[in-house]
Amino acid sequence: MKIIFTLLIFLFFTFNGQSQFSNNVWCFGDSAGIRFTNGIATNFNSSVKSRGSCVSIADSNDFLLFYAFTNSPFQYYTGRVFDNSHNLMLNGDSIASRDWYQEMVIVPKPSDTNKFYLFSTLVTSFKGLYYSEIDMSLNNGLGAVTQKNIQLDTLQGIDCLTAIKHGNGRDWWLMYCPNFIPDSSDLFYLYLVDSNGINPPFVKHVGQKTLTNEASIAFNVKGNQFARSTLYGLLELFDFDRCTGDITSHAIIENQPIVNAYFSLAFSPSGRYLYTCKPATKVFLYQFDLQAANIKASRLTLDTSSYPAYSGGWLKLAPDSNIYWTNRFYDGCGGTTFCDTTYNMYNMNLSVINEPDSPGLACNFTKYSFYLGGNRTLWGLPNNPDYDLPGDSGCSNVSSPPAPQRGDQQLHATYIAAWEKLFVNAQNLKGKNVTITIYDAAGKEKFARAKPPSGGLGVFGGYFTLDVDCTGWASGLYVVHLQTDKEVLNKKFVKE
Repeated sequence: MKIIFTLLIFLFFTFNGQSQFSNNVWCFGDSAGIRFTNGIATNFNSSVKSRGSCVSIADSNDFLLFYAFTNSPFQYYTGRVFDNSHNLMLNGDSIASRDWYQEMVIVPKPSDTNKFYLFSTLVTSFKGLYYSEIDMSLNNGLGAVTQKNIQLDTLQGIDCLTAIKHGNGRDWWLMYCPNFIPDSSDLFYLYLVDSNGINPPFVKHVGQKTLTNEASIAFNVKGNQFARSTLYGLLELFDFDRCTGDITSHAIIENQPIVNAYFSLAFSPSGRYLYTCKPATKVFLYQFDLQAANIKASRLTLDTSSYPAYSGGWLKLAPDSNIYWTNRFYDGCGGTTFCDTTYNMYNMNLSVINEPDSPGLACNFTKYSFYLGGNRTLWGLPNNPDYDLPGDSGCSNVSSPPAPQRGDQQLHATYIAAWEKLFVNAQNLKGKNVTITIYDAAGKEKFARAKPPSGGLGVFGGYFTLDVDCTGWASGLYVVHLQTDKEVLNKKFVKE
């Protein structure tokens, strides 16, 4: 009996460890793309045009499903979702983000293999953690954004949003770091994403207090350890329990108030070596030995470059076990955007660490060695989690709260003051004919629509989404009234 029970447990976690999705297709930079197939990387053309924030997801056969990015560092809510034909996905505009580097992450819905969460956050000036939903069964398999910019948290976030698969091989942990400017913060918010949806977060105080908007978080291959760096000289190492979501220990590698100290991170496949870079007028690439008695003292400089200045960008461990490094080039324009005429060896190639589990120069670092097929890089690489990360046979399933009841929870009304725009989202709707009416506190009608705008979504699979322009409306309380032929829902919001 014991043998049979052990076999069943093995089969359960083996099954759950077989991912239906992969990180084998990257879309980034200016029209750049890389496909990793059988350990071989090849370039292709995408529709991305972004200095930083970008995400993509493929199926287990390395077929691109969709990708998202932000295309302006100076505006808000310019995130876009593109389908596998490299066109804007239906309702795929106006996603909350601002073109930093780890502002977006895609998480598959554990309850439905056709549906995905796109989490995003705003760094600097405006606040909040948001999610949108994507249903790939719609629009003849090209997908559609069915819910947009639903707010999970109102605190300003640090640029290090990430996700890691739960130890049960099915659910996910979303990691979000708020920043209480001007006070420093040592907070991690952990959201469990399971078959019931997105559960309320638990808060963990751990690590060094830090005052920064820009940071980087990277997990090792096993998912049981992660590192965090900031531009202001902080480099930390944490142990992570994928079963409980707990951050169990913490070590400071460096903590020096130096501007432009550490920009991005990548673990070697074994987890022994940690790589990071310094993007300043003089650029450095470093390797740390995490098994050294003194990790800080183990730092080795692998590369130093003064030209082009500030060229060191994002580091990421790829499915081919190499670590890729982006390169920014600036010649008077193109610091945060792309100049139409600037094409050269620096921005049309990625640098590569070919043997990242080897110490020092034996890691075989080659500058500007991976050609992007005529496309260009700037700073960012896709903030994709490891979709292939298997389950842990020693991990018991975390108890989930009851599924939310039907009622007002079905309707979301998120007002974005920066745009004076309201995002109305509804799910699990009964009926198909939707009427939206918005009233002010005195009961005066401010907005009414009986049909979605031309080309809009309407109701698909019980979902409804609509953007409402609130320009010129007075500050105060409003009520969104949604009515179908079978039910009525109401939701309040406040215009600031």
